[in-house]
Amino acid sequence: MELTYALGIKYLWIDSLCIIQDSKDDWLNESSTMGRFYAQGHLNIAATYSQNGDGGLFNQSNLLDASPCIIEMTDNDDTTSEAIFYQDSVWDREVECAPLGKRAWVVQERVLAPRIVHFSSNQILWECCQRRAAELLPADAVDGDGELKKTTPYPGTTEGQDPDRIWVHQNWAYLVEKYSSCSLTIPSDKLVAISGLARRACGQLGLTPQDYAAGLWISNLIYGLLYRVGRDSNNVTSRFPDRAPTWSWASVDGDISFFPQDHGSLTKWPYTTVVDVQTDHDGDPFGQLQGGSIWLQGPLAELSPKTFHPEIWNGPASGESTTSTAASTAIFLDEQPSESEVSLGPVYFLVLVVDSKIDEPAEVHGLLLCPTGQKRGQFKRIGVLLYGQAGDFEMSLRNAKDPTKLKESLYIMADADRGFTIEII
Repeated sequence: MELTYALGIKYLWIDSLCIIQDSKDDWLNESSTMGRFYAQGHLNIAATYSQNGDGGLFNQSNLLDASPCIIEMTDNDDTTSEAIFYQDSVWDREVECAPLGKRAWVVQERVLAPRIVHFSSNQILWECCQRRAAELLPADAVDGDGELKKTTPYPGTTEGQDPDRIWVHQNWAYLVEKYSSCSLTIPSDKLVAISGLARRACGQLGLTPQDYAAGLWISNLIYGLLYRVGRDSNNVTSRFPDRAPTWSWASVDGDISFFPQDHGSLTKWPYTTVVDVQTDHDGDPFGQLQGGSIWLQGPLAELSPKTFHPEIWNGPASGESTTSTAASTAIFLDEQPSESEVSLGPVYFLVLVVDSKIDEPAEVHGLLLCPTGQKRGQFKRIGVLLYGQAGDFEMSLRNAKDPTKLKESLYIMADADRGFTIEII
């Protein structure tokens, strides 16, 4: 309030004061419009160094930490000049790695707000759509030109060159990756806390809210499904089926990484088509979900024990996702299965995208699935698989479309040309 008054601004919006904290109805209503407040505000005030809402803005800085290191130098001809020495990690330390920078709710605040003033432990920092700056650093010392706030095509890409708005999908993937690395106090907020960014991306793509499904875009769904979940040795990834369906990145906690979306590549082709997408919500596709299903049609095959076996489910190694690199294959599980899940039975592979270059083995990317056993042709996602060198790909592809190779209980419909229609929940 002191800062707002000093700046001569009459109005201040604070979510904890402007939203009835103990009212679920008021929170659901107001949380859906929070993005508009950040986007249309004059200035976003960030108590970046504070551990919680009681920390305030004005920390008592250490004089040495709050003073630039200026060294006066004398050349051979007795000409004097000054040099300012500083650490190039100031922004990461003071903003990205600060307590506020690790909160998931703050990601959309930073992206949507036109300008932000960060109060760190020993200085004030600035962030807007054009520049980052720090109080104790020389001009242009901080890298970054508002990349987090990207609202226009990437350099070298014009609207005419990118009619499918691929740059928006790339930016969305980047924001989800940033968002997934942050923490949430209430796990059920996963989709709500990024809803403001989703609404903005929806407008950039020229779509309607019905084109958004659990953190992914239906028009880009095949590529959007190709994500992996990272985790370190101290963090066991958990899935929250009540928060989002298994095919959505929002169903798991962990660092999300999307595979490159090379839509313009002449060698990358989707081999699976989207039949239908349905999500269960209370009228706001960007809000909380009660569930969701996607129906896909594509090549589906049971993985042989040589490719996928329970022994690789023993947990992450050296800080990475559980992987197997035998036979040029990489497997990324969404979570470490429990002992009871290991005995679920066969694992199936749905081909999503194939990169087939001349005179080179095809690279095949797709989903790892397990049948739910509750409904014909119904599966849940357990991870992704990459075949680095698929030998006789054409033969494998024919087998993955052959109805005689799968039990009827594993698919809804079969087509010798297009593959099997299945449901993933």
